[in-house]
Amino acid sequence: MKTFEGKGDTGSLWSTMGSGVALTGRAIGAGATAMGRSASWAYQSVAPGLRRQLFQAPLLGLMGLVPTPRYDQNESAGDKRPSRHREVLLVHGLAGHPSNFRAIERYLTHVAGRRSRAIDLRDGDCLDEMAGHLRQTIANLTDCDGDDSPQKVDLITHSMGGIVARLAMEDKATRARVATLITMATPHHGTHLARLADTPRTLDLRPDSPIMQRLAAQDFWDAPEGPRLFALWSRSDTTILPATSARWEAAQTHHMAEFTHLSFLLSPESWRLLARLLRLSTQNLTDYGSPRSVAPSRRLESTDDTSIT
Repeated sequence: MKTFEGKGDTGSLWSTMGSGVALTGRAIGAGATAMGRSASWAYQSVAPGLRRQLFQAPLLGLMGLVPTPRYDQNESAGDKRPSRHREVLLVHGLAGHPSNFRAIERYLTHVAGRRSRAIDLRDGDCLDEMAGHLRQTIANLTDCDGDDSPQKVDLITHSMGGIVARLAMEDKATRARVATLITMATPHHGTHLARLADTPRTLDLRPDSPIMQRLAAQDFWDAPEGPRLFALWSRSDTTILPATSARWEAAQTHHMAEFTHLSFLLSPESWRLLARLLRLSTQNLTDYGSPRSVAPSRRLESTDDTSIT
């Protein structure tokens, strides 16, 4: 009888423990469900453009593993070997790296037949210092001994790189050496996101900075002998605030639907557009009428902006 009662006590103990485990499991499940709902709410609360950009950031980092085109590996900045096309100089943005352009470099090389190189501006403390470095690089690439007419380069810039290019081209001699300037996601009127940091570079990128006032006062872009100007922007860009700050009144503007700040570097649609713009810039403008009058593209959203095929 005592043995039976002992077994009953043991069964009751296991029953109690089972109930406790069940209650604990239900509590953990409820907590996990609540956390999942909170995480889902937080994810859904983030702007779609920012979500896409967060996924793209690791891809941009992996670009550094892609080898550079062969002609760049052992070539000095002063190498003037003849080329069928103008050389393309690529200018990165804030916290950027020359490898950010690796996909664009390879596309221009293997598909568009254009030679390009990315300049490294990471050592510059402020935008004016970077502009001086870019100005010297352009001079090195375009100097021709014994020729009164220097060669020209095409510039493709991303984000802050477009501001650096505009500052460098305040110098008339530098402007004369640039045939095409393409800015992608460049804060031509500044970005309020720059208020989150307090460095010489971000201070220059604030909408009310002296640098932005200088850019607004530039009145030489409509000169007949000046470079062709293109500005690519997107309403989905969460880095340029407001996004319309990436539009440039002096340039032919192109809105890239649903592009994030990094899509301009990573999207094949962007690469194809860049190649087309460079191709247009080498042809006679009279074939296309006004520099701002070209045919619409099926993939580019157009409002009051111009799109091209």
